[in-house]
Amino acid sequence: NLRAALDYAANARDGELGLRLAVTLGRFWEWRSHLREGVARLDQALSHGGSAPGPLRARALMRRGVFAHLLGDFVGARKRLEQAVALSRSTGDETVEANTLRNLGGVEKDEGDHARARALHEEARAISARSGDRLGVQSSLVNLSDVALAQRDYGRAETLAREAVQLARELGHEVRELTPLLNLGLASLHLGRDEQARATFRDAVRLSLALRWTECLVVGLEGLASLDADRGDALRAARLLGAADAALESSGYVLEWGEQELHERTLAAVRALVDAEVFERAWREGRALSLEDAAGEALATE
Repeated sequence: NLRAALDYAANARDGELGLRLAVTLGRFWEWRSHLREGVARLDQALSHGGSAPGPLRARALMRRGVFAHLLGDFVGARKRLEQAVALSRSTGDETVEANTLRNLGGVEKDEGDHARARALHEEARAISARSGDRLGVQSSLVNLSDVALAQRDYGRAETLAREAVQLARELGHEVRELTPLLNLGLASLHLGRDEQARATFRDAVRLSLALRWTECLVVGLEGLASLDADRGDALRAARLLGAADAALESSGYVLEWGEQELHERTLAAVRALVDAEVFERAWREGRALSLEDAAGEALATE
């Protein structure tokens, strides 16, 4: 039992064991929406792990920074990610350095400093390319497409996202396809390529449901809701928005700026199509759906 092992490490004040367990579980906590548990466990392990190897502490600080970012704590995220960068550089761990620079770039992007975000992602891509880390390069392509979306450079975002999807497929990493698929869907939507956007969001919803990755499923639902609203299907759009809202509430995830902007635009479009009582009823119905049922409705053919 992994929780028992984490409890044992904490009670024994074995910081190194606690850090190794917490770092190993980091992706699981992220993908399965256990962010708050991850924060508590990482904080506990870091408090006892002052004498743990530097590379291990750097990885733990990076993961803790990622969780802070996902929960909307940009100050806490930057603090821990900058600590992780410094520690990884002092130990010569280029893999952790590049990964942390990518995550720090994500924070800068969400705070509106797009130039610094792009510079950090380009630095990370160069480090990964120099060391032959093609997965790292693929991650940087995704991050650079994020920045392009934030800058409303949808053509560049589409090109970078498509390249990232292709590289993930070449490397046989299905999970790495998911975020660039969402970026590709968002770029296509903003470029007015509705059918391409719908097909891409549907692929992303299927994959995120299979992986049980709530954050990505929410973005896919939001994208499909926007397309439904644009063609006048206000009730399905409202239900999908309600389902996404409930998932965000239960997981603690915070929509990124561009995703929040899309959400608000869709919400306004839906409210303009139906009266308040009809909207609220559909919204409540959506909030009551399980993620599986919400995905099933989103994927249903017309």
